[in-house]
Formats: sequence, C-alpha cells, structure tokens
Amino acid sequence: MIFDGLKRLLGLGRSGDKPTADSREMISCKEAITRLQEFVDGELPGMTHEQVEEHFEVCTRCYPHLKMEQSFRQRVNA
Repeated sequence: MIFDGLKRLLGLGRSGDKPTADSREMISCKEAITRLQEFVDGELPGMTHEQVEEHFEVCTRCYPHLKMEQSFRQRVNA
C-alpha cells in the first residue's frame, strides 16, 4: 500500500512508467497540514479523509506532524 501511495505521489501508474486515468492525484503537503486538525477529529468527508490519510502514509515530511498531534492529544486527554 505504501508503495502504491508513493507511486501516486510521484504521478506514476501501476506499471510505474506513466500516470493513469484512474489514479487519484495526491493532495499537497500544504493541504494535508491544513486539514490535519479535521483529519484527527474525524470531521472530513470520506473521500477527503482518504486523500489526507493516503498523504500521511507516504509523506515523510508530513507524517511527523500527524504523530505529534496524536501524541499531544493523548497527553492532554490523559
């Protein structure tokens, strides 16, 4: 799954050589971070939630932001 997400992030199709019509475009880092609070709260609509989740699964720059927010919320709620 991570490999497929990485290919989508790079705009590659299943064959790995060119984009396909059925592949969704990955959202940008800016958009993922902007939607982080809503994502963690579970307040995003289905398709958007999936797109943000997919981005965090493959983006090494954004994933730490997600983990930090989740850790922060766990400590606040403890």
